[in-house]
Amino acid sequence: MADFAEFYVIWQQRKAEVALWLLPFLGTLVIGIDAGLLGSLAVCTLLVINHASLAHATLQVAPTLPLPLPLSHYPTPNLNP
Repeated sequence: MADFAEFYVIWQQRKAEVALWLLPFLGTLVIGIDAGLLGSLAVCTLLVINHASLAHATLQVAPTLPLPLPLSHYPTPNLNP
């Protein structure tokens, strides 16, 4: 069973994700179940590494907190062992 409507939506958004759908299908048809799935696993791993290395995350400071926080904000430690 195949969901071709979902395939078209994914095709418009990200071509690499469509490759992850087609690789196991075509690999299984052409070279067999084990090798086809192993190849798709290798490509999936490489895509995950690629996405992780190109992360564009930015760290931002929450605007409501005064940084650094005053010492009165922290409880006094108990120095007895």
